[in-house]
Amino acid sequence: MKEFVISEVKAETAVLVGLITREQDEDKTREYLDELEFLADTAGAVTVSLLQLA
Repeated sequence: MKEFVISEVKAETAVLVGLITREQDEDKTREYLDELEFLADTAGAVTVSLLQLA
């Protein structure tokens, strides 16, 4: 008799943080965060929050 194992697969989650500095303004930080979110999604992670810190 075969036994079946039921398992639940949970997605990886990510909180992405960008830092606004004198050299990197808000628009550039947002551009980098968008790219990072795309890469995280491609890797199978679910982005739960995007933060920009000044």
